[in-house]
Amino acid sequence: MGSPSATGGGGGGNNKTYSSSREIGLMNQYKKPKQRIIDTQRDKDEAFREQGAYTTRRRIDKLPALLPGAALVKSASPYLQKNSKRTRDFFVNRVLTDKRGLKNFGVNQKQFKSLSVEKQNEIYGKYISERQAGGTDGFGTKIASGDGGGNQVVQAPDATTMPVEQLPEEVKVAEMTAEEARAKANSILKKKRGTKTNKSLIATSPQGVTDDKGLTLGKKSLLG
Repeated sequence: MGSPSATGGGGGGNNKTYSSSREIGLMNQYKKPKQRIIDTQRDKDEAFREQGAYTTRRRIDKLPALLPGAALVKSASPYLQKNSKRTRDFFVNRVLTDKRGLKNFGVNQKQFKSLSVEKQNEIYGKYISERQAGGTDGFGTKIASGDGGGNQVVQAPDATTMPVEQLPEEVKVAEMTAEEARAKANSILKKKRGTKTNKSLIATSPQGVTDDKGLTLGKKSLLG
C-alpha cells in the first residue's frame, strides 16, 4: 500500500479509517531513521485531516443512484469534504495552540501530533460531538448551564470565547440533512449555470434519503 497522498485514501481493508497508524508505520519502516520520522509525521497529519472527508465521501457514494435527489446530494459531497478538512484544520491549528485547548483536552498541538491517528480521532470526535450538541464553544469550553434547579452552574465562556452564533465557517460541523444538502447542491448548480434552478429538483419525501444500511440523510449525521 502506498502513502495516503499517493492513494487518495487507504485503510488496508479497514473501511472505517482513511489510514491507520499501523499502516503508516509499515509504509515507512524501511526508510532511514531521520526520513522515517519526517515521513511518518507527514502521513499521520494527512491521515487525520482526510478522515472526515473520507467518511463523508464513503457515506454519500453508498447512496443508490435511483433514490430521489441522490444526484444532488452527491453533488454536495465536495463541499462537505472540504468543510470537514477546514474544521479539522481549525481544531489542530487554532484550538490546540490556544491555552483553552490545552485546558479542555489535556494536550497541545505538538502532543496531539505525537499520538496515534486513532487516538487523535477519538479526541477530535469528543470535541465535535460536544460542539454539535451545543455543550461547548469552538475551543471546547463548556457553555453556562444549570441542573434545572439552579443549584449547579457549569463554567461559562469568557469574553474572548467565540459565541456559538459567531463561529467562523471552518468550525461549524460538516453535517447536513437531505433537504439542506439538496439546497446546497442547488445553490452550487445555480452558480455554475448562472440561471435559476428548477424548484422541482429539491423535492423530497418526508423520510429524507436513506441507504440500504440505515443511513438517513433526513436526520443530522456527523460527517466531520
